[in-house]
Amino acid sequence: MREKAVFSVGALVLREGKSEGYSEVYWILHGLSPIRVRYQKYRGNTVLHVFLGEKILSSDVRYGFYNDILTLRLFLPTKTYRGKSIVEKLALKATRKLVLKAISDLILEFGEVSYNIVFNYESIIKYILSRKLKPYGVLDFLVAEHINNLDKTVNLLSNRVRGVLESLCNEGILTCEGEGYYRVCDNFISYTLKSPHYTISKVSVALTDILANIMPKLNLDTLLKTIIQYTPYTTHIYVNPYTKIYITLPNGSTKPLEWRLREVKLHPIGRLGSSILNDIVIAKMAERKVIVKKYREVKGIKWIPVTLWLGFKENFTPDPLERMARELYAIYTLKSYGINTPTVHSVDWHSRVIVRDFIEGSPLSTLIGKTKLPELNKIYYLVGEITAKIHSFGLSIGDHKPSNIVVSSDYKVFIIDLEQASTKRNPSWDIVEFLSFTAVNAKYKWSIIRELYHSLVKGYLSCGGDISVIEGAFKPKYIRVFTPLVPLNILVRLKGELKR
Repeated sequence: MREKAVFSVGALVLREGKSEGYSEVYWILHGLSPIRVRYQKYRGNTVLHVFLGEKILSSDVRYGFYNDILTLRLFLPTKTYRGKSIVEKLALKATRKLVLKAISDLILEFGEVSYNIVFNYESIIKYILSRKLKPYGVLDFLVAEHINNLDKTVNLLSNRVRGVLESLCNEGILTCEGEGYYRVCDNFISYTLKSPHYTISKVSVALTDILANIMPKLNLDTLLKTIIQYTPYTTHIYVNPYTKIYITLPNGSTKPLEWRLREVKLHPIGRLGSSILNDIVIAKMAERKVIVKKYREVKGIKWIPVTLWLGFKENFTPDPLERMARELYAIYTLKSYGINTPTVHSVDWHSRVIVRDFIEGSPLSTLIGKTKLPELNKIYYLVGEITAKIHSFGLSIGDHKPSNIVVSSDYKVFIIDLEQASTKRNPSWDIVEFLSFTAVNAKYKWSIIRELYHSLVKGYLSCGGDISVIEGAFKPKYIRVFTPLVPLNILVRLKGELKR
C-alpha cells in the first residue's frame, strides 16, 4: 500500500574501506522497512539517507515504540519527500509530546522548587536536545549536526515550540509571564510530583513490551551501534539548557538558575568533608576563601536519618538536583530578607556544583561545652529568633542542627546548609531536630540542654514564632524518629518543660 507521506529520518555514515558496516546497514534497513534510500558524499564519507512512511513515524510519536528516536527526527528540521502537510502535522504532535516530556522532567528534576521557576522557549529546545543527544552514551550523527549549529537549530524551531507553549497556556498547563517566559501551573506540578518517576518508567517499559508484539520491529541496538561505529564525531557536545531558566522569589524578584565563573581559577586547599550526599572542598578563588560543594547521586541509601525522613514523609529528598535547587532557592530567599547566609559565586547545574563563601567562624556544635553558658544562651536566643523569621517566610530549614550554624568572631549567626529547605514541611521538625542534636552535642547533660532549650524557645516566641510549632515538635511521630539518637527521657522532660 502506497504511503501518503514519506520523510527522511536522517542518515547513517559509512566510512570508506569499512565494508563490514554494510551488513549491519542491511539488517537496519530490513528492520525499518524504508520507503526510499539515497546516498551522498559528506566530509569524505558516504552518507546513507533513510526515508520512512507516516505509519512507522506516527507509531513512535503515539507510543514511543522506538524510544522516541523517530519522534526526535520529526522535532528537528526535516526533509519531506512526499506528503508535506501530513509530516507537518506529525512534527507538531512530536513537538508537543517532547515539550510536555521536557516540562515534566523539569518538574521531577527541581521537585518543589519547580513551583518557583520560569523558562523560555529556548531553554525547552535545549533541554530536549540535551536529553536526547546521547541515547546510548554517544552522539547521534543527525542530532550532532543540529547541535553543532545550535543557534540556527533554535531559530528554526522557535516558532513551532512557541506555538506549542502558547497552546499549553490555553489548556491551563502553563501561564505566560511576559517577555516570552512561562511558568508551569501549580495543579500540573502537583499532579506530576504525585506520580513517582520510577513508576512512570515501569509503565512505559511494560507498554513497550506489549507493543513489541504487535508493531513493526526495529533493531534499535544495531542501529545505534552502526551510528556509533561510523559517526565522524568523536567528542561529546554539551548543550546547557539552564541558561534561560530563573527562580522567582517571594518578593517577586527573579534570580538566574545557573551562572558560571569566567576567567577565575579555583585552587583547592583541602577537603572539608565527604558524605553519602555531598563532597565539600575548601578552595581559593583569587584572594577569597570559598567552599566548592558537589551534590552526589545517592545510591544504596544506608544512612539512618535519610531513611527515617523518607519513611515519615517529611518532604526530604535524596535527589542531588532537587537538593541543589532547594539550597539555591533558600539562600536567595533568606538573603532577600536579610538573614545571614553564604554568598554564592557560581552555580554549575551540569556538574551539580555550587561555589560559595567560606564563613570564618566556629560551628555551634563545637561551642557547646567549650563556651560559657551565658554566652551560649545568647547565641541560642538569636538562633530562635532567626528560626522564627525563616518560618514566617514559609520555609522550614530541614537539616536544622548546631553543626549547620556557624558563629563568626563578632557573634553573627550564619545558616550554611539549606539543601533540605522546604515550603511543604511542618516547621515543628526544625525545632525537634535542633534540640535533639543539641542534646547530642551537650553529651546528654540535662542542665545544659534545659538552659539552651529555654533560650531557643524564648528567642523563637519573641520574634513572632507560633507556640503551636513548639508544641508540635514533641508529637509522638517525631519522638519516635529521634529516640535512636536521644534517650527518650530527655525528649519527654523537654516536653514537660514546655508545659511549665
